[in-house]
Amino acid sequence: MKESRRDFLKRSTQGLVALGALALMDRMGFLRAAASDKKPVEPTPGLDEIPLEPLEIPSEPLEEKTYYLPIVERDYHPVWPGKGVGGGNCSHLAILKPKWNYVWGPGVQVCPGLGIDHVPMNWGLGHVGLPLGGNSDCILIANEPADPAQLNISPSEGVGFWWQAEQAYPNLKLVGPNVLLCFGECDYRSRAFNWLNEWYGLFIEEHSEEGQDRPPRIDALGIHAYGTFEDCRTAIIEANEWAEAHGIKDVWLTEFAYLPCWEGGMNASVEFMNSMFEWLSTSPEAEKDKRAAHFMTSYTGEEPWSPPLECNTSLIDWDTGELSPLGHEFLRW
Repeated sequence: MKESRRDFLKRSTQGLVALGALALMDRMGFLRAAASDKKPVEPTPGLDEIPLEPLEIPSEPLEEKTYYLPIVERDYHPVWPGKGVGGGNCSHLAILKPKWNYVWGPGVQVCPGLGIDHVPMNWGLGHVGLPLGGNSDCILIANEPADPAQLNISPSEGVGFWWQAEQAYPNLKLVGPNVLLCFGECDYRSRAFNWLNEWYGLFIEEHSEEGQDRPPRIDALGIHAYGTFEDCRTAIIEANEWAEAHGIKDVWLTEFAYLPCWEGGMNASVEFMNSMFEWLSTSPEAEKDKRAAHFMTSYTGEEPWSPPLECNTSLIDWDTGELSPLGHEFLRW
């Protein structure tokens, strides 16, 4: 018996509806739950990575036969609202679709229509009071103040810097001081926390009035962490505890990446990012951690500070404009 074109299209539509129902069941966990006691569910490629032949509608009625539609298993999860990047021009940001970004200065560019929170930064003392770009109600203050290779100011100088920022931006949320906790090795933590403790105490001494303690106004503690997942996780938990002890509600991980990036190659960087975003978005240990920005969007390879960061940590290839495997993993979250 021959099938009319109308009947063929009707059955095809019914098949697509059934496929959509299966995809919804998968998103809700029903299919995966049934299979979980048999074998682990491995992540599968995205739809854009699976070659599909174009569907041709025949001009003549077809003989009755069975047609099969492919079912693609996906590892679904919601996009984490704290996902961000350091740096990035509008073309790169349009590809990566972060929820927020920033640059290392006050003049962050706004990319219309992308729905991104563009956050300005006062990297050092000379930036306070300069015109601000962006569209955010937040501003980052200071960049690794205890690190000799970065801002490198004393806790006393940090008190003056933060006080100026408080006076200059009374209506913005202050995020900082963006201390470096780990950089491949986590021996930076003691230096960072020593700096934070001395800075915090000096600020209270200088600005308390009539016996009332006046701590710095920190709307979110900013931190940086580079290393393995376990090293970064340990450092972030310590920062969360420090924030809790000092009455700070939120913590922002304003820079993070896998180090040493040459060990394990790109696969290790991808696994690190997956572990970080999964932990940040689901673990009670990370409840305070509201935002995290990967460092960084794209390397030209000529940055004087880039070694050893440029290997396997760029989300977009600067020369081709194409997503790296790490960029594809970033999009997944």
